[in-house]
Order: sequence, then C-alpha cells, then structure tokens
Amino acid sequence: MELNRYETVERVIKKLDNKINKLLNEDILKSKELSILIDLRGIYIKEYEGLTRSKNTHEMFKKENGYGK
Repeated sequence: MELNRYETVERVIKKLDNKINKLLNEDILKSKELSILIDLRGIYIKEYEGLTRSKNTHEMFKKENGYGK
C-alpha cells in the first residue's frame, strides 16, 4: 500500500483547495488560472479515490485473512 502517496495526494488537494479559494476571493478573477487549478484538482481527486479504494481493499483482506499482521 502506498500510504505515502495517499497522504501526498491528500495534501496536494488541500493546497489546491486553498489556492482556489484564494482566487475566488480576489477582486480580479483570474479565470484561466482558476480553470487550470480546478482541472488539476479533478485529476488528483480521481487518484485519491483510486487510492482510497485500494486502501479499503487492503484493509478488508487484512481483517478477513489476517494478511499483513
């Protein structure tokens, strides 16, 4: 399990959220930059969801079969 990757993706999503919120609160809207950040966030969300499924599957096997003990 790539726990480090999971945590890294989680941190990147939080940083992107902060940048997106900052752009939304500025007086002059930078739509191109905002669009890029939103697209990047979408990519990381998909990866995060995949890593979450992998983590959940790993935990399920660990509980059912004693795997990883």
